Amino acid sequence: NQRLSQDALRLSWRQDDWNVDGILASPVKIQSDAFDNTSQFDQTMLWGLYATGPSIFGKGHGVDFYYLGLRQENAPLSPGMTEQRHTFGSRWFGKTQNWNYNHEFILQTGDSGGKDILAGAVSLSAGRSFKSAPLKPTLGFKADVISGGQNGMSMHTFNPLFQANNYFNEGGFVSPSNLWNLNPTLDLELYPTLSLKIGVNFLWRYDTNDSVYAPPLTAVAGAAPNGERYLGTAYNVALSWEPHPSFDLNVGITHHEAGSSITSLGGGNVDYLQVAARIEF
Repeated sequence: NQRLSQDALRLSWRQDDWNVDGILASPVKIQSDAFDNTSQFDQTMLWGLYATGPSIFGKGHGVDFYYLGLRQENAPLSPGMTEQRHTFGSRWFGKTQNWNYNHEFILQTGDSGGKDILAGAVSLSAGRSFKSAPLKPTLGFKADVISGGQNGMSMHTFNPLFQANNYFNEGGFVSPSNLWNLNPTLDLELYPTLSLKIGVNFLWRYDTNDSVYAPPLTAVAGAAPNGERYLGTAYNVALSWEPHPSFDLNVGITHHEAGSSITSLGGGNVDYLQVAARIEF
């Protein structure tokens, strides 16, 4: 339910195993009538470079390097004020016969309403497949550390830019800002066209004086009154059925058991159900 179109220009360069894209974009404001949607480059503008190529670890391994700049005249973390944020990142990923991994390292600098930005995030993910075992299970584990908080004239709250709502789980109740996340998962192949994924998210605030954020970076709870840090436990089950390359059906269920950092502010448990189908013709 976070639909966002962009007016954008992309220039691409391909050489051997390297792909490099340059982008310039602005979100489109959806109007009520036909053919009247407008982009607003003077209010929100995104630009950057993204490169993908082979890594030093050889065949089956890759690396991304990217820079993204974002200027917002009415910044979500500084309402009514201008923010210009620079994001530098690198992602290392790969797959062998039984192992896979996906690690990302991000640094953000810039200025938000007169405050210097220094924020960052680290995401580590690895999985082990057992292809000869029944149901071909894959055990996975993901850990995220995402900065938050403010200190005088410095801002440390990470901005995930235009993130997917289901970054942590199908429910997508929290935005990847100001938190720690531990996420063990289990993938099972019930049938060649039917797969099941089970996972648990353990979530804590990074800075108890900073807010809890929901997509798209909206503060939904203030500082923890007594320094409570635990945001809760989210149980997630996702079932995917793909009987044909042109059709698939996905069902996702998430139950978020609120932790003390939520209940101390009057929040509670949340349940989420999503059913989605795709048909191509």
